[in-house]
Amino acid sequence: MQLFEVILKQYKQLRSRGAYLQNYTKEHPMFENSFEEFDVSAAVVQELIEEYAASEREDYAKWGQP
Repeated sequence: MQLFEVILKQYKQLRSRGAYLQNYTKEHPMFENSFEEFDVSAAVVQELIEEYAASEREDYAKWGQP
């Protein structure tokens, strides 16, 4: 879990500065107007971190249920 937390923290720092994003806008048309794909991926990693933490608790079988 710690690895994913570090990666997510680093991503957020780079994203807030706009670092390296120009490389994607030049090479990939899907990133010309939006970096939503990156943001969605970051959200997936955040959910992975949360589920991993939940899996270490006794009530994990009920995690995510309404």
